[in-house]
Amino acid sequence: MDLPLKDSLELYRVVYDISRDEFNREIENLDNCFGINEFIEQPVRKLSFGQRVRGDLAASILHNPQL
Repeated sequence: MDLPLKDSLELYRVVYDISRDEFNREIENLDNCFGINEFIEQPVRKLSFGQRVRGDLAASILHNPQL
């Protein structure tokens, strides 16, 4: 909860073995969809409920799961 959203997403990058370039492209795509860059540097505990939900959605599709 004390980590910024960016660090949480970075942790998922390592867990899912996503390359740095692919991660940066995916963050850009997620920002286009959810507007996460406006709060990506804030600690998760300081995010509003809506921002937290957008961050959770971004984290859940970061690795491009099959739908």
